[in-house]
Amino acid sequence: MKTKTASLSQVASTFFVACVSFFLAGGLAAAQSAPEGGGGKEVLSVGWQSGYCAARPKSRGCADFSATSAAALRFSLNSRFQIRRSYCGIEDGVRQQARKGKWTDLPEITLASGTRERLLAAMPAARVGMDRQQWLRSGSCVTTSAEAYYSRSLDLLDQFNASPCRCSSPARPAVR
Repeated sequence: MKTKTASLSQVASTFFVACVSFFLAGGLAAAQSAPEGGGGKEVLSVGWQSGYCAARPKSRGCADFSATSAAALRFSLNSRFQIRRSYCGIEDGVRQQARKGKWTDLPEITLASGTRERLLAAMPAARVGMDRQQWLRSGSCVTTSAEAYYSRSLDLLDQFNASPCRCSSPARPAVR
């Protein structure tokens, strides 16, 4: 009989889900507020890059990731979206291109230099075009500009990372 032991990434994922549930239930009201364009509630999707890269070291977003980097000590930005809405106002050809996964071929997004720097630090996979794909898929349904979408997403991520809900990592023990 085979026994299955939980890997560090599985344990971290379980803790992460509990952490996010606690966070959303107790309250970052801004993360659940109505989006700028009106409509449904939003979801802020974050990840634990260290756990992701430990489980998928050959992933495109992990090529230059270091477990000792600043990004390894905090949650990273995946997306901010409205449930059941995607690719709002995006042409079919661009939508199909985004779904194929070669994100660096997607149209560049215009961001202020400060926002671009924050995004590269908060979303390591932006180096492989994930920011472009997420803007087309999710941001296009939330607001009218990539600058507004990422500025707000980064502000929410900063609030989340400053909250009491933090996972411990080998580089930094949990703060109590």
